[in-house]
Amino acid sequence: MAGRCAAGRAAAAKRQRHRRGRARGRAAVRPSRRRGGGAAARRPAGAPRQPGPPRSRAPPVRPLGRGDTNAAPGPRRRHEGGRPATRAPRVLDVGGGSGRFLTAFAARHPDAELHLFDLPAVAAVARQRLPGSRNGRRIAVHEGDFFTDPLPQDYDLATLVRIVHDHDDESVVPLLTRLREGLRPGGVVMIAEPMSGDRHSGPVADAYFGFYLRAMGSGRPRTPDEIAGLMKRAGLTRAREIPTSLPVATKIVAAEIPRRSVAFS
Repeated sequence: MAGRCAAGRAAAAKRQRHRRGRARGRAAVRPSRRRGGGAAARRPAGAPRQPGPPRSRAPPVRPLGRGDTNAAPGPRRRHEGGRPATRAPRVLDVGGGSGRFLTAFAARHPDAELHLFDLPAVAAVARQRLPGSRNGRRIAVHEGDFFTDPLPQDYDLATLVRIVHDHDDESVVPLLTRLREGLRPGGVVMIAEPMSGDRHSGPVADAYFGFYLRAMGSGRPRTPDEIAGLMKRAGLTRAREIPTSLPVATKIVAAEIPRRSVAFS
């Protein structure tokens, strides 16, 4: 009887050791439950850790500055005596229509002082539409002919959105000259519109806008280099193209007036 009990205990101990061995085997091949567990996480128990590939880090984002040719145009704060000036940057949208561009601009630049200039009939529409939105109420509306009437003065950024391609070179250069004369030192003129010369969509865009401008009776689609040439003739410097997300619809060329006083002929 004692012999059978001893044999039973020995068998039970053997079965327990067998179960423990199977459990250890399963644990050795089970994937890690930690986040990111992959091939390295399925390492057998007790095996040395293998060095993985070095973890790459994204380079820090460097803000675009004055020395970057692709820096987006916009009003810049003045620094006098090493201290930031407190005035708000002034923006003038020439031919601004009902104010759609300036309203979007206002949402991203809450401290900007915004002015819109267009023909009297268009300005009347803008005055009716703009008070209906919080950003629209920040826009001052001026009326007149931008070729002949006085323009608002002393601004940091002048924008021409889908304006230049409606007019011939003989009209565009005097307009750009008038805008340059109203800029503060270091101010920027920005032209945004469909332009020709894109190697992928250029032929289609040239054909479409060729028909459009023929119906208008004046103007033509220009390449960014041609627009930069007009800006140079108007006394503006550092003309450069600003990349856009949809160049077939809109490209941007910006130029500026030097910070020091310069007389142009």
